[in-house]
Amino acid sequence: MTRGTRADEADREALARARRAAEEHRLGGHVLTEQLGSRTGGLGCASTALAVPLTVVGIGLLLGPYPTTARTIAAVLLVCAVAIPVIGIRAEGRLHHRDTRLHIFDHGLVVTRSGHHALCAWPDLRIEERTEHGTYGSGGQRFTAHWLHLSAHGDPLCRLNTRSPAARHVTTGH
Repeated sequence: MTRGTRADEADREALARARRAAEEHRLGGHVLTEQLGSRTGGLGCASTALAVPLTVVGIGLLLGPYPTTARTIAAVLLVCAVAIPVIGIRAEGRLHHRDTRLHIFDHGLVVTRSGHHALCAWPDLRIEERTEHGTYGSGGQRFTAHWLHLSAHGDPLCRLNTRSPAARHVTTGH
């Protein structure tokens, strides 16, 4: 994968790698692919969050009774406040090759991530169901999440939400 990979290119390349690995290990035909999350998630959001204080300070310097040097600094801060989120969002959009994908085949599965893959035939798959409780947001909203943690030979492969389409295939072994 190249540095500037878009989502559709990354999806095609990951599936091609998974199919080659599955063919090598005789895992049968492709059944389903599910993206399990993004390792770059939040890059655009973090860069936008950085822009907010830059904007506040920039506007404060620009509107206050400060000398020309302060106004120059304000202009630089405001330009950065616009440029940083644009760069962050564009970068995030081009890092899809790092996303984790689960590819299910007739006789097993392949997990692709960052140019690497791990595979497992159905008899070698170990599934552990876990329930997680926590809170999110400033209001402390409670949540409960149910996950299937997949491993093979003691090595973790990935985790799936129990409500995902892939979870049904994994729990039935096809």
